[in-house]
Amino acid sequence: LVKRLALDDNVANALNLKQDALTFDTTPRSGSTNPVTSGGIKSALTWTGISNRPAIKPGNGANSTIENSATSADGNYAHAEGYYSHADGLRSHAEGNSTTASGDYSHSEGSNTIASMTAGHAEGTATKAAANYTHAEGSSTEANGTNSHAEGYKSKSNGASSHAEGSTTIASGSASHAECFNTQATANYSHAEGEYTVSSGVDSHAEGNHTTSTEQASHAEGSYSEAQGL
Repeated sequence: LVKRLALDDNVANALNLKQDALTFDTTPRSGSTNPVTSGGIKSALTWTGISNRPAIKPGNGANSTIENSATSADGNYAHAEGYYSHADGLRSHAEGNSTTASGDYSHSEGSNTIASMTAGHAEGTATKAAANYTHAEGSSTEANGTNSHAEGYKSKSNGASSHAEGSTTIASGSASHAECFNTQATANYSHAEGEYTVSSGVDSHAEGNHTTSTEQASHAEGSYSEAQGL
C-alpha cells in the first residue's frame, strides 16, 4: 500500500509538471504569445507580398545573383533584378526594366538606363552615365564628362565635373554649369542660366533670355544682351 501511494504521488507530480494544451492562432496577432499555424504564416507572407518575390538564383559571374530568368549578372559579385536588366560590371547592380550596369561598381535603375563606366549611376528613363563617377537622372539625360552630373530632360554634362540641369541644357566646359531651358555653358568654369543663354567665355556668366557672354570673365544679363569684353 505504501508503494502504491508513493507511485500515485509520483504520477501526480509528473502530471502537474506537464505542458498544457497549446492554443494556436491562425493568423499573426499583435500582443499574442500563441504560436501561429503554418497556414497562417503562409497567408501572412503572401498578403505582404514576400512570398511573391522571384527566387534569387546564381548569375554567371562569381558570387553574382539574379532575381528573374530574364535578367543577367555576368559581373563578379553583381546583382540583377527586374525585367531584362543586365549587371555586367564588377559589383554592379541593375534593376528595373531593360537597364544595364556594365561599369564596375555601377548602378542602373528605372527604364532603359545605362551606367557604362566605373561607379556611374543612371536612373530614370533612357539616361546614360557614360563616364567614370557620373550621375545621370531624369529623362534622356547624358553624363558624358568624368565626375559630371546631368539631370532633368535631355540635358548633357559633357565637360569634366560639369553640371547640366533643366531642359535641353548643355554643360560642355570643364566645371561648367548650365541650367533652366536650352542654355549652353561651353567654356571652362562658365555658367549659363535662364532661356537660350550661351556662356562661351572662360569664367563667364550669361543669364536671362537670349543672352551671350563670349569673353573671359564676362557677364551678360537681361534680354538679347551680349558681353564681349572683360
